[in-house]
Amino acid sequence: MIKVIHVSGAKVWGGNEQQLLDLLKNLKHEKIKHYLYTVKSSKLIGFLDSNLCEIILSKKDKLKSQKNCKHFYDELQKIKPHIIHLHTSDALNLTYYTSLFYKINPKIIFEKKGMGSSSSLFSKIKYNSKIIDRIICVSDFVAEKFSEQLSHKNRSKNIVINDAIDISLMNEHKLRHVPFDYKNYFIVGNIANHTSAKNLDLFIDIADIIINSLNIKDIKFIQVGRFSKLTAELKFKIDELKLNEFFTFEGEFENAFLLNQYFDVFLLTSEREGGPTSILEAFFMKTPVVTTSVGITQELIEDSVNGYIVENMDPNEIVIRLLEIYKFPEKLKKKLDSNKKLIEDNYSSKIKAKKVLDLYNSLK
Repeated sequence: MIKVIHVSGAKVWGGNEQQLLDLLKNLKHEKIKHYLYTVKSSKLIGFLDSNLCEIILSKKDKLKSQKNCKHFYDELQKIKPHIIHLHTSDALNLTYYTSLFYKINPKIIFEKKGMGSSSSLFSKIKYNSKIIDRIICVSDFVAEKFSEQLSHKNRSKNIVINDAIDISLMNEHKLRHVPFDYKNYFIVGNIANHTSAKNLDLFIDIADIIINSLNIKDIKFIQVGRFSKLTAELKFKIDELKLNEFFTFEGEFENAFLLNQYFDVFLLTSEREGGPTSILEAFFMKTPVVTTSVGITQELIEDSVNGYIVENMDPNEIVIRLLEIYKFPEKLKKKLDSNKKLIEDNYSSKIKAKKVLDLYNSLK
């Protein structure tokens, strides 16, 4: 029996938390005892039950607080796990701080989900810590960029295990209602929470060019995702550009991936990504994709063959690609079936879980 303690300080629900939930579900019948060390305000708690893992709450709600170190160490001594699987940056902070005061015996896996716009000196120190045994990067893009911050020794610890989607879950769910008029408009969709990395200003700029500059009025832009402190400014921009008739923020939407079947194109405007899984979902739902060059997109898309990938953040260049699909909707259709098969064969959560299991077994 392998004992694994997962550590996450995430307080909101997002793609990374879905990845952890899917991993636990797919490893449910393996000879593994899972624990989750997290904060009491974590959204993960509501999705997990005792059949998947045992939950241990930190003393302080800020996971990386040094006051949690003794408690975390005591839990490690009690559980005696073989592996510590770190899912967030603050989980690495906690483990690194703890290692400064106590000897940590379990093997440590750190999962690198994406790349920030900058990296502090402390980040470089913790990323190159000798306590890390393996680093999971969620795409070749992340592995390449992250390696630039690593010493030669820690660079050799990198392994790429792509993010994935639960295909069985996607096949099971049905959409109860569609919140927009997809029958009378060409729909450009985007599914992303309102963070700076998602670059939703660019999504709005593209809408402005198509609606106001080119005067194309039978296109609507639908943005789906959790609101944040950035949302008010984004909505103000929509008002200023007089786009309200053609642009909708839907907010959070249960099983949002199902909306892909009502999008004429999925548009990703992110400037920083590890994955994202939204691209995998669009491919699986056989929705044409136009995207900036981030994360896993280079591994999935051959430009102008099975999708469109724009190397820069130029809204005019992206508009050209969107209008290719708008004017010639049949152009990519013959590739959509193979896009779905690509996901089924390589990016299912079962495949990812098998790779993680192999990694666990190699370290125990």
